[in-house]
Amino acid sequence: MGANRKGQIAQKDKWMTAEKDKLSTAQKDKWVTAEKDKWVTAQKDKWVTAQKDKWVTAQKDKWVTAQKDKWVTAQKDKWVTAQKDKLSTAQKDKWVTAEKDKWVTAQKDKWVTAQKDKWVTAQKDKWVTAQKDKWVTAQKDKWVTAEKEKWDKWVTAEKEKWVTAQKDKWVTAEKDKWVTAQKDKWVTAEKGKWVTAEKDKWVTSQSDK
Repeated sequence: MGANRKGQIAQKDKWMTAEKDKLSTAQKDKWVTAEKDKWVTAQKDKWVTAQKDKWVTAQKDKWVTAQKDKWVTAQKDKWVTAQKDKLSTAQKDKWVTAEKDKWVTAQKDKWVTAQKDKWVTAQKDKWVTAQKDKWVTAQKDKWVTAEKEKWDKWVTAEKEKWVTAQKDKWVTAEKDKWVTAQKDKWVTAEKGKWVTAEKDKWVTSQSDK
């Protein structure tokens, strides 16, 4: 008997068995088994298993698994995964992923992505992008762009009208009319008529003259 490597004990609704480097125990609705560097435990609707540097746990509609520097968890319609410096999560119609200095999130018809000093967001028919000192936004048939922090130069466009400004010069165009101004000089043109003014001098021209 002393040389027997296998042992078993039973008591009421509990039992345990040991064999070499494996051990199992069961009690009511819970059981555990261990073998070398792997073990598993189960209780009601929850179970956990571990092996070396990987483990998994499940409970009802939620589960988690981890392996080295990567882990994943899922619950109903939400899940999250992480690996090194990257993370992703999803819930219903929204998801987010992050990797190093870049991340992206999406929800319904809106999404945003960011990387270093550049980001972009989109929602329905509107989007915005920013990079360093420059950004652009677009909505339906209107868009605006700005460059540098000083807003020295910007452009906006809407339907048939657009405006651009740079330092002390600006231009606007609408249908067949446009105006430009620079320092103390400006010019306006409409159909076949144009007017220019400079300091104390101005000139007007009309095609039907």
